[in-house]
Order: sequence, then structure tokens, then C-alpha cells
Amino acid sequence: MFSVCVVGAGVVGLPLAELFRSKGHKVMVYDNDVQKVMSLRKSESTLTFEYSPSRIHGNDFFVVAVPTMTFSGVPSLDSVRNAVDAIGRSVGPSARGKTIVIESTVGIGDTRAVCRALFAAGFHVGFSPERVDLGRVSHELADIPKIVSGADAPSLRAVTRLYESAFGELVPVESLEVAEGAKLMENAYRALNIAFANEFRDACDKHGLDAHKVIDAASTKPYGFEAFRPWVGVGGACIAHDPWFLIKSTGGVRQWPFLRAAIERNDRRPVELARLLGIQPRNRILVVGVGYKANTSEWRNSPVTTFIDALPRETDVYYYDPFITDYPHATCVDDLSSASYDAVLVMHPYMLSTLAPMDNVVYFCNH
Repeated sequence: MFSVCVVGAGVVGLPLAELFRSKGHKVMVYDNDVQKVMSLRKSESTLTFEYSPSRIHGNDFFVVAVPTMTFSGVPSLDSVRNAVDAIGRSVGPSARGKTIVIESTVGIGDTRAVCRALFAAGFHVGFSPERVDLGRVSHELADIPKIVSGADAPSLRAVTRLYESAFGELVPVESLEVAEGAKLMENAYRALNIAFANEFRDACDKHGLDAHKVIDAASTKPYGFEAFRPWVGVGGACIAHDPWFLIKSTGGVRQWPFLRAAIERNDRRPVELARLLGIQPRNRILVVGVGYKANTSEWRNSPVTTFIDALPRETDVYYYDPFITDYPHATCVDDLSSASYDAVLVMHPYMLSTLAPMDNVVYFCNH
């Protein structure tokens, strides 16, 4: 049994902490948000929650799972640096033999740079990129192959000892930088292909084709093809922002003209689609689904919210979402049949049977 401190009580840190606890480890979750910690202490969780860095020093392993995307949308290492500094100050001279693992998304070379002082003090240093996909139920966290890496051979052995106790399949790689690059490639790849899927739909629309039916047909090829679906843009903390870590850490935008074009195209898409609809001021509009992806409760960083913001200012916007009731810029409804609308804009495949007989329905998702 290990004593593990997960730093960051968010959508990555909490499930990871629960997984480690389920494997018999003594687990503490540290977060510098006092209100969040006090709220979690009142929950039914059996985890230990702490907001004081002075109380985390006794752990063997420190797993950093803090967000690296800011509210402005610009990736930043500040939260990772702050976490690493807090760990260093708390542990002090007792560093030798302890292990720190970064799970937060960072640029290539960032783990080694940010953890240099801890490594010199005797910490084992590793990077193991998180692969959380909110709303997906087809894969349990422990069943997702886990990339592990270390700053040196002893670090990799230490990281492996922890993660092999909780995950079914480990993928050890030769360096921190290979693991960092793998994470960034995963999401840059998705950003590129989503941009292409969106352009493909635009072309299909001009020729009276249903892009989803074309993609369904192409998907029957058993090799060499992966389906990406067109939508109103990209959102969340990964696909929309991780490519900027790749660009920033590898020479800047001039090195990545294709990727930069895809990012810019994805960013423009929700505004362009909103304007193409021809919505008039004072129209009554129902938006079905406002999350950044289906089956999630997170509307921040959703292209749907950008889409809504681009509608004429006087538009009367309502929304239906079974997972979200706190979106502040439209009126939430729970009965789709109680009112008439000038347009019904379907972003996620909710209540499709109810929507089917309605007039003026525009589908942005596969249905």
C-alpha cells in the first residue's frame, strides 16, 4: 500500500484518487480552493481532502492533476508550477525517494523544466498524461492504456510501481518528452480531423448530401479510416487548447501552418454557422444541448455558447439540456412541447423522437 496525494480536485483528479483508493492505497486529495475542499469534506466520499499544503508532506507519491487552461483560453503552466512549489515546500528536506507525477497537459520539455529542483533534491519525476473523456461510458478509467515515463530509470520504476497497481495496461516510454508529445499529438490529431470533417460537411451541404451518411459508408472500411463527425466547433479543455502547447513548445506557429489553420477554422466555425442561419431579432429559438459535448454537465468552453453569443442580441433564446440547468445566457426549459419556436437548433441528440414532428428543426449533430 502506498500513500498518495492527488493534487487537484477536478474531473481528472477525483476519479483518479477514487481509483487509487479502490486499490487499497491511502489517498489524500489536495486543492488550494478552500471552499471546494470544505464542500467535498461534506460529501459521501471516503477520500481525505486537504487545502493546507503543510499537511501533505507525509505522502510517498504526489500526482499533479491541475488544469492548465485559463479562462481566457490561453494554456498556462502557472497551476502546475504552483502545485510543484507547494509540494516542494511541504516536503522540504525529506524529498529523497518520494515521487511526483504530472498528469496535467503540458508542452514538450515542460515536466523536466518545472520539476528540475525537485529532481535535484531527490524526487523521482514522471509524466503520465490523463486520458479522461467526460461523458464516455464505454471505457472504465482503469481499462484505458496508461502511458508512463520518468526523468531517469529509477523514476520510471517508481512511477510504474504506482500505476501498475491501478491500471490494467501500462505503456512505458523512453522519456518524459515522448509521453508529453504523445498527449499533444492525440488532441492535435483530433483538432485537425474535426476541421476537415466540418469542411467536408459544408461541401456535402452544397451538393445536397448528408455528410453523416457519407461518413457512415466510409466507416465500413476496416482499416485506414477513423470517423470524425462535423459539429459546431470544438470545445472543452483538450482539443481546443492542447495544440497550442504543442505549437508553443516546438518553435511557434511558423512550424505548424496546417495545425494553425485547423485551429483557426475550428474557432471561427460557431460564429459562421450562427450567422448563416439568418436568425432575426426577436425570433424565439430553442437550442437543444449546450454542453461542450453530449452527456456532460460542462457548458464552459463549449462552442454552443459561442454560437448563442453570435446570434442577434434581441434573439429570445431558450435551451433544453438534461445535464445542464445553470447556463446563464438563455432560459432553461424542460418541456419541449409547451411552446412554439421560430427555429429549433439541435446540438446534441436529446429527445429526438419529440423533435421529429416539429417544424423548423436544424440538426447540427448526427441523428
